[in-house]
Amino acid sequence: MQLLDKVRLTSILNTEAHKHLRKYIAADQDHKIVTSVDLVVVEADIHIFLRADAIQLQKDKFDNLVLVLTEGTSKTSYFFSELPIFSYRYSGFCWGENRYDNLIIKNLVSEDQNCPSGTYLKASKVHVEREYLKF
Repeated sequence: MQLLDKVRLTSILNTEAHKHLRKYIAADQDHKIVTSVDLVVVEADIHIFLRADAIQLQKDKFDNLVLVLTEGTSKTSYFFSELPIFSYRYSGFCWGENRYDNLIIKNLVSEDQNCPSGTYLKASKVHVEREYLKF
């Protein structure tokens, strides 16, 4: 399974509701986000995974992580802790600034990629140059 919509995730992380999370992530370039997980599915359930319209990681009412597979109106749930994970990949955050000179996440890049031009893995490298008028 892998995260396909990195643009939407970046937009969500840049909202006001997540400003404290951004501040925490910006403090250390070693913070990453898991964007792909390879797991083992029993053969009897593989058809459910292959036919799923959507796969979401959610919390149940007891705060357990649950993988919810949706096919049409049908939903099947699996406790995430019961699915054997044998590999994962993560992405780093590329930092830049918005038009108001606020620090934001501009992109998510795989561990083997570099940030696009004008963005940086270290949030501290984003240099805000403001022009001031002298009176």
